[in-house]
Amino acid sequence: MRHLIGYFRSYFGATWSAGYVISMLLLAGALVYARFGLHRLPASSVWVFAFSYWSSFALQYVFFRDLAHHRSPRWWAIVVGAPLLFTLHTSFAPGFARGDYYYALQYVGRSLVLILPPLLLAVAWRGTSPPAIFGLRRPDTWGYVPYLLLAMLPLLVYASVQPDFLQLYPRYKVVPHSALPIAAYELGYGLDLFSMEFFFRGLLVLALARVCKAHAILPAALLYGTAHFGKPLAECVSSFFGGVLLGVIAYESRSIWVGVLLHLCLAWGLEALAFRL
Repeated sequence: MRHLIGYFRSYFGATWSAGYVISMLLLAGALVYARFGLHRLPASSVWVFAFSYWSSFALQYVFFRDLAHHRSPRWWAIVVGAPLLFTLHTSFAPGFARGDYYYALQYVGRSLVLILPPLLLAVAWRGTSPPAIFGLRRPDTWGYVPYLLLAMLPLLVYASVQPDFLQLYPRYKVVPHSALPIAAYELGYGLDLFSMEFFFRGLLVLALARVCKAHAILPAALLYGTAHFGKPLAECVSSFFGGVLLGVIAYESRSIWVGVLLHLCLAWGLEALAFRL
């Protein structure tokens, strides 16, 4: 656990100024209020994704001097392309499974939308292998993971008694249940979750960090939060802070696998609880 705590020591007040962190919290709060309080923002929109992501980088130029992100073509390619690519991903929306294996195949298709374009970018990014660029390497330690899994348990229990949770989960809603379709659907769902970690932590944190270092973390977390605008309010808010946590872990460990494991445990845990209710 001390290993995990050590990850955060150099960020607040050093890598990220207090003014920038407060501004990011205010921006996140305003977007969440506009979505859930005023009902003015859609669950999925290229303009919402673009505004949240690009504004996060614009704020950095207010609070930090001598930034040179904009001088890198790689920075432009990722920052401009990320909201567009994620919007394309959301257009392949499998939603809830109500029959055979169709939705599992849809999950595979939309996962490839987030995986293949970054891999093509890596081909042009000569001199470094894709596993190194996107964090597909083993983390230095797994020692703090059990503590994170234990911390997730109260969140799972709390979510399982919320009405909006019961409306959304389980995502597989075919009755009576059949083992093979459920397994196919959940595996497709798991691949989709892997593609999210690959995109948000692999591309938007680790690949972009080669240009702007830890300044890539908070913008990726805010975009990750807006990506959950179609989920319950508590899940949306927690996804922003979870995005910060997973972004820091990925950045420090140079690996996305801790995030993949936590993401799968959380999502499949919600599915399992909902099936029992």
